[in-house]
Amino acid sequence: EEAPEAPAGQLVREMVTFHLKHITAVCKRDLVEWTVSKKVSASRLLFSATRIAGSSVGPHLEAVVPLLCSAVGDDSEEVAHLIVASAHHVGATCDSTQWVCLCLSALANPKASLAQKANTLVVLAGLVHGCTLGPGPASEETSAPVMAEGKAEGE
Repeated sequence: EEAPEAPAGQLVREMVTFHLKHITAVCKRDLVEWTVSKKVSASRLLFSATRIAGSSVGPHLEAVVPLLCSAVGDDSEEVAHLIVASAHHVGATCDSTQWVCLCLSALANPKASLAQKANTLVVLAGLVHGCTLGPGPASEETSAPVMAEGKAEGE
């Protein structure tokens, strides 16, 4: 007797979750590049990974939240929009007690600059906003206009 097939969406989620550590490492590397195209590509990858992985991002928050905080202040508006949309995904699907502690630690760091603290507050706002969206299709619907808005302004 054959095992029942898992839905394609579930398989994709499992694959992205399995590779999430590597995905975040690639994003971290490429988001500090000088070329805008690499940063945009990395922010799109992070956006897609957080959207697909959902709550499975939870065990990786110690890598993801600082990544969001460092990238949200990018000069490229498209990168910043995608990073905020990624924060919405994380906020909608992950336990808030985890990411709140990470953000508060970053804000309390006496070595952090004002710009770093401001970036952390922007990410924290995105995460909190994500909580209001809740998991599921609503978080996907609100992220699409953010991307479209960024592209429209850049044209």
